[in-house]
Amino acid sequence: MFSYTTYINAAYFNASLKFYGDIMTSQNPSLVTRLAIFAIASTTVLGPTIIAPSLPELEAHFASTPHADMLSKLILTLPALSIMIFSPLAGFVYAAYKRLPVIFAALLLWSVAGASGFMLDNLYALLVSRFFLGVATAFLATGVGVLIGDYYKGRAREKVLSTQNFAMAIGGAIFLVGGGVLAEISWRFPFLAYLGGIFILLYVKFALFEPRAIPQAPKVSHDSFVQRLRAMGAWLYKFAPVYFLGFFAMMMFNVVPTQIPFFISHILEKPNSQIGISMASTSLAMAFFSLMYNRVRAFLSIKHIASAALMLIGTGLFIIGFFHNYISLLFALMCIGAGLGLMLINNSSWLYMLASDSERPKAYGFLASFLFMGQFCSPFLTQPVVKAFGLIEMFVIMGFVLYGLAAVFFFYKGASLRS
Repeated sequence: MFSYTTYINAAYFNASLKFYGDIMTSQNPSLVTRLAIFAIASTTVLGPTIIAPSLPELEAHFASTPHADMLSKLILTLPALSIMIFSPLAGFVYAAYKRLPVIFAALLLWSVAGASGFMLDNLYALLVSRFFLGVATAFLATGVGVLIGDYYKGRAREKVLSTQNFAMAIGGAIFLVGGGVLAEISWRFPFLAYLGGIFILLYVKFALFEPRAIPQAPKVSHDSFVQRLRAMGAWLYKFAPVYFLGFFAMMMFNVVPTQIPFFISHILEKPNSQIGISMASTSLAMAFFSLMYNRVRAFLSIKHIASAALMLIGTGLFIIGFFHNYISLLFALMCIGAGLGLMLINNSSWLYMLASDSERPKAYGFLASFLFMGQFCSPFLTQPVVKAFGLIEMFVIMGFVLYGLAAVFFFYKGASLRS
């Protein structure tokens, strides 16, 4: 693995970084291209959440399957396992090969694997299809990050990140409401939404262009295995705060799609359509605060934005735990969405500040891996707490954990993160 990493670094990125940056910024991506990037990015948020309103009905349908309560939640989070595994690989692939053919293939796989859930009537087969959906999402999530880094620089890149998160959140809200309506017909129908990936594929083939790069012949490395291992360790340590924060924030956020449907249906006794509407409020808040990121960034450092985002998510969990009515739930979900909206852009901006052009594809691949690792691990953290203390108590406990971590990042003494 380490010799392969050395080969990629030598083969693809030995060209002058200044010249590379000049080439990228000279291409002037149009609005059509930006919309294509946003469309691809929407698949990464729709992939796991579009079927969230169907979870209670899906669990009831497969009730005869052993451990259906846990497996039904893995339907939502299993894609995160394959994203976690394949995102670093995607970073290496994008560093070595052209971007667009990989993205096109991933979009096709995303559509086929996602829509297959409409026809499958075996819980284990459904889990397999979700695993392959995650493989496709890994390449799409990493590809979007790499393309933004290729097409844009500096302040323009932060604006695109902000607008991208806004577009993703609005799209997520629309599809969550639609998923809730479709779930009223049958738990199978929301799977048909994945066919939209075919239309996205047709559009991006027209709208995107291949970023130009200057490959060079590889240099043969004579470093020992131990030296390469230390170099990889130092490389990961450089980005460790970014990766940890992304992992933990996503793990806490994923309480929403995995636990809130059951909170709404079993405790508040609301129909499936209300699940989609309430969860859409999370996406709308995420959209608004994504647009606000640049203004917030003008006054706060990256570490303080991270602290504020964690507190917002924690506040949302506290409200759910203490106030058991639908209006309070909507406000709580808006707090959680606001926190995630700030967090996602903040983490990407932080990574772009730390990573050179040569490090960016692999660094973003690992960031995507840690984000979805948090999503995958969420049920394994929260479900035991639910069984030991109860669903309501779980929200309160996780709120305290988030406030504690927010305090840690508020007083974080790492390198300056304001510039």
